[in-house]
Parts: sequence; C-alpha cells; structure tokens
Amino acid sequence: MSDGDKTKIITSPYYAYGVMYLSENFHAYERGKGPEYAAYRKAWSERPAKMDAGEFPLNMNFEVTTRCNLACTFCSQPSLTKDQLGDLSWETFKRVAEECGRHKTPTANFNGLGEPLLVKRLPDMIRFAKQHGFIDIMFHTNGTIMTDAIAEALIDAGTDKVIFSVDSPDRETYNAMRIKSDFDRVQKNVKHFHEVRQRRG
Repeated sequence: MSDGDKTKIITSPYYAYGVMYLSENFHAYERGKGPEYAAYRKAWSERPAKMDAGEFPLNMNFEVTTRCNLACTFCSQPSLTKDQLGDLSWETFKRVAEECGRHKTPTANFNGLGEPLLVKRLPDMIRFAKQHGFIDIMFHTNGTIMTDAIAEALIDAGTDKVIFSVDSPDRETYNAMRIKSDFDRVQKNVKHFHEVRQRRG
C-alpha cells in the first residue's frame, strides 16, 4: 500500500487483522457496532498488556469439527488419526455457549483444524451463540464449498466475520499448497459470498 512516499507491506499468512485495520470500511464497520463492541475491543488490547486474565475469557474457540475436505501442505490436520476426526456435539456446544452467555463472553471463533462449513448445523450454532450474547462471531474457511444458500444461512444466523483463507494470489502456488482445492472455484465462491452480502445489505 502506498501512502505518499511511504510503502507499507503487511505479510501475515496467519491473520487478516493487520490488513483489515488499514481499511476505512473496516473502521466504519467497527464504529457502527456500538459501545459494547468498543469496550470488548479495548479489553482485547488492554488485558494482555496488563497480563490481566479477567474473570472469564473474552473469546471462546469452538472447534466445531476436525474434519477437512483438503490436505494442505502446511497443515497438521491430514495427520490426524481416524479416532481424532469428528464434530463438536450439539449438546457440548450448547452447554459451553450457555456458560459463556452467563459470563457475557463477547466473541467466538468457530474453527480449529477442520473446515467449519462441513458442519451442517454451523448456522444454528452461530444463531444460538448470538442469542446467548456473543457480539462478534467469526470463522475461517477454505471457501471450497461455499454456496449462495450457505451464505444466506450464515448471514441470517448473524455471522459477523468470515475470513477466507487464500494463501496466494498466484493460481499455481495456491493449488500446490491447497491440495484438493481449486483457485478459480474458490475465487468464484468468495465473489458470490460478497454479492450475497451486498444484496442483503
């Protein structure tokens, strides 16, 4: 990105916030989320700096599945054994989400080693978490199985952020890293998701 004479390059294959925070659209999005969201983001920065664990976590990571439809070269998921593959049960999810609700946990991330969109009840989980007070819900996806219907369901459920993991803008490099994926299909799926989001406002 160019700013007058200065050029700033951010390269982090692990997290998108460094780039998102350069976007005025993202700042406007955050300002529109209200004072509760602002307080949570402030605590997100201040609590680690003060080494303050707080009474309860600010974030809950729900590993909704360890299953994945890809076999990426950089990921440990393909090394999981058969007994390590599976989905988070609805009962366990519900119990943890309700406990977080009682403690006013503000944010949740719905992924781990697996691909969240393989879980048919993912929109139900997000909706349930929203009903129990989570104000910032996100997940990462490889984007390979995103459809308009899934996009609609995720938006209806109240999903706040979807981060598509696209590790290279170069088709050949991407396809070499993301085994069983296809650069063109994922690019198309991301565009379709954006179109649904824009259409839905």
